Amino acid sequence: AVASDVPVMNTPANRTEWAELIVKEMSSASDPNDTRNRVFRILEMFDKCAANCSTPDEAHKMRETKGTTDGGGGKVSSGGDKRGKE
Repeated sequence: AVASDVPVMNTPANRTEWAELIVKEMSSASDPNDTRNRVFRILEMFDKCAANCSTPDEAHKMRETKGTTDGGGGKVSSGGDKRGKE
């Protein structure tokens, strides 16, 4: 394992905080290996967090704040833009 200069991360409470964490971590990465290690830590945190969301209400809370910071509605289209995939 590679020692990290990143302090222990607090678990994000909603999608906005998850996005901020990802942006911060990716912006701080020094090379592809550092990026990969940071992604693994984030995914591990997300996996643990998702496993702890045992009720539909808790899962809904994780999805709250939709549209508060993304400005465009926040939805990811599952079939809209297909440029370059034909």
